[in-house]
Amino acid sequence: MKDLVALLLASVASIRAQAVIASNNYGVPYNGIGAIPAILAREAHFPMRRRVLMALLVRYFPDKYRESIYEAMTVVGLFLALLTMNSCYGMNAALLLAAFLPLTYRFDYWDWIPEVGAAIAATSGRIDLVYPWTIAAALSRETAPIIPIIWLCYVGDIKTCVYLSAVIAVVTLGVIQWQGTRPFLGGRIQAAGNGHQLAWWLENVGRTILMRSDQTSTNIITAACVIVCVNLGFPRALPWLCMLTAGWLWAVAVETRVFTICLIPVVLWLCGFT
Repeated sequence: MKDLVALLLASVASIRAQAVIASNNYGVPYNGIGAIPAILAREAHFPMRRRVLMALLVRYFPDKYRESIYEAMTVVGLFLALLTMNSCYGMNAALLLAAFLPLTYRFDYWDWIPEVGAAIAATSGRIDLVYPWTIAAALSRETAPIIPIIWLCYVGDIKTCVYLSAVIAVVTLGVIQWQGTRPFLGGRIQAAGNGHQLAWWLENVGRTILMRSDQTSTNIITAACVIVCVNLGFPRALPWLCMLTAGWLWAVAVETRVFTICLIPVVLWLCGFT
C-alpha cells in the first residue's frame, strides 16, 4: 500500500509540475487538451491528428467536466507507467524516473505517457505488459514503431517484434481511416533550426541564466543518454540513439518531451540495470 501511495503522490506532483510549467500554453489548439475538439471533429493537423487516445477517453464526458477528467486521466496514466517501472525494476527506478520527468516539461502534452509505459515494458521483456502499452502508444504517438525495436534489442525475440509491429500497423491504419489526412503542422526537417538554437545556447550560456533555458534540458537529456548508450553498447543503445537522432533532425529539439523515453536507459543504468 505504501508503494502505491508513493507512486500516486509522485504522479500527482509530476503532472502538477507540467501543468504549472505549461500554464501559458494550456488549452491552445495545437497540443494537449486544446487539441481534443479538433481531433473529435477530425479537423486536427498532423501530428495531433494521430494522437487520439485521450480524445477517445474524454469524449463522452460533458464539456464542463472535460478539463478535470483530462487532468485526472493524465495522472492515472503516469501512475500506471510508474507502476510498470516499479513492477519491472523496483521502486527506486520508478521514483527516479518521476524525479527526472520535469526535465521534459514545457507544453501541455499527455501523449508521452503511453510511449514511456510501452518502452519500459519492452526493455523488461514483460509480454503481458508490452501489448496493452503498445496499443496505447500507437493511439498516442506516431513514434510507436520504436517499441518493437526496443523489444528486439533488449529481448532478442523476433517473432514478438513482428507481432508488435503488426499491432501498431493495424491501430495506425484504423486511426488514419477515422481521422483521414491533413497537412503537417510545421516544417518537416528541423535540424537547421535546432542547430541554431544549440549554437545560441553555447554562445550565451555564460551570460544567461542557465536554468531558464529550454535548451538546457535538451542538452542534459541528450548528453546523459549518449553517455549511457556508450556503456550499453550495441544493440541496446540503438533505439535510444534513434530517438535522439529523430528528435534533433525532425522535431523541435527544445520541446523536450520528444526525448522523454530517453530517460529510461539513464534511470536503468543508474539503478544498476543494463
